[in-house]
Amino acid sequence: MATTEHTINDAIAELLRGTRWAWRGDDVVVSESTQQISDSKMLKPDILIDELWIPPVIIESELMPAQGVEADALNRLGKQVVFLGAEVNSVIALRLPLRLKETSQHKRKRAVRNADD
Repeated sequence: MATTEHTINDAIAELLRGTRWAWRGDDVVVSESTQQISDSKMLKPDILIDELWIPPVIIESELMPAQGVEADALNRLGKQVVFLGAEVNSVIALRLPLRLKETSQHKRKRAVRNADD
């Protein structure tokens, strides 16, 4: 069964939580957040990093060829995360290799961690 982009984003967020002590809480690095971005009720970040005292960072991801991911990420710059009331000053556009779509659940986190492309 093919993996969705949402489940890959969940794996990325889980891995990011382990990279910094300040990110270890479940509410600091969240994927597929329901928190809305200002100017549109339809926009929601793929991954939101909300570290205390730091402006929020948004990661937008898309499976290859990912032709729209950079524009999606840039569109979030300067917007406010409604729930936080904080402006987004940093965004990351992430192109996901297609092979992650076929990765099984128990191997997904390792596949994301080991990806070098």
